[in-house]
Amino acid sequence: DGLCLVTPATGYAGSALSTLAPLLPRLPRGVYRAAPFAVTPLFGKRDWFRSIVGEDATTGPPPLLPSPAAVLSASGALADALPAEALAWRLEEHLRKGSAAVNGLLAAGGRAPASSTLLLAGGRDLVLASPAETSRLQQRLPGSVRKLLPSAGHACLDDARSLNLRLELAQSGVLSAVQRAHAGRRREAAE
Repeated sequence: DGLCLVTPATGYAGSALSTLAPLLPRLPRGVYRAAPFAVTPLFGKRDWFRSIVGEDATTGPPPLLPSPAAVLSASGALADALPAEALAWRLEEHLRKGSAAVNGLLAAGGRAPASSTLLLAGGRDLVLASPAETSRLQQRLPGSVRKLLPSAGHACLDDARSLNLRLELAQSGVLSAVQRAHAGRRREAAE
């Protein structure tokens, strides 16, 4: 099988994010609803509000610079999509416990999780030290392929200028490994 790790969070424990992120769900509700306004650009999504503010049939496309009310409304919509309780759970279960479990397996000399592994990181990731982490993982996962997207941020899959994911999966061998595994499972199911 193949595996693609994008901005791997296995370096979470040593990051500033591990100290700051758990504070976000503890913010007063009004501040939490405004927090995406400040936090989202760190993920490399400069125009994040455009997809939420969108185009209005009566006024046309969104302005180059939306009003503060429109940005705060979009910020609140993001906060509503990820309530503080859900964020707290994800931070604990996915990031803290998940990265600790994976790092424990790697430290114990565990077998690579897949025959082909692609490691992707944005060179301008301000959230995690993804470039350094993919380099560390490449040393731990023999045969893995590392791809650094120099102009991409943390949300590097959203950066169409830097990435053709299908091409990267094909070049790294992950796509063919997944296709072979899928074909084998289909044969087994047909028998």
